[in-house]
Amino acid sequence: LYDLLISDFPTKRGKASSTFERLSKNDRRMTLVYGEISFNSFAFTMEKIKNQYGGLSKPGGIFYDIGHGTGKPAMAAALCHDFDEVKGIEILNGLYDISLALKQAWNDVVTPLVPERKANTKITFIHGDATVLDWSDATCCFANSTCFDDDLMKILALKADALPTGTFFITFTKRLPSEKWEVLEQESHPQSWGPATIYIHQKRPSYA
Repeated sequence: LYDLLISDFPTKRGKASSTFERLSKNDRRMTLVYGEISFNSFAFTMEKIKNQYGGLSKPGGIFYDIGHGTGKPAMAAALCHDFDEVKGIEILNGLYDISLALKQAWNDVVTPLVPERKANTKITFIHGDATVLDWSDATCCFANSTCFDDDLMKILALKADALPTGTFFITFTKRLPSEKWEVLEQESHPQSWGPATIYIHQKRPSYA
């Protein structure tokens, strides 16, 4: 289903959109460099959260992709678990527009083929800055943070510290710089740009 969903949305489409917009705005921030997840490694990570670490034990909850790009991780999350809602926040206009097209593809291609509970998952993409927007209602978060610098990681960690105890947070290459989050495991998996270490964090109970 995932391959069917993204068939008209190759990696090069997201890369071209991101590069064009950043060049046209003379925005040289490395934090905005585009890269895509491998569905297999993402699904494997979600299954570990469910089967090894006791998370997402029942349907429901809200998933957030911080810097959602073309929206693929949010769609992968919706396929891996019956969330009530999957949300993404993306700052680049072009990538946000592509994510809306991918959302329409989800409605057209995936919804007719999945059980009603999954078909009713709400998909919400937001055009904005995740460092200032509120995402404190998350049950599970993801950030493709390979190109995020230390300052951005610190800001994300401060925002993440407001999440409920027990919340899970997946990051790539860099862990959340906060003692309020326990790294349950770290393991390297291939992505579109090469191997990346996937960190699975959980909000520590002692910081309720």
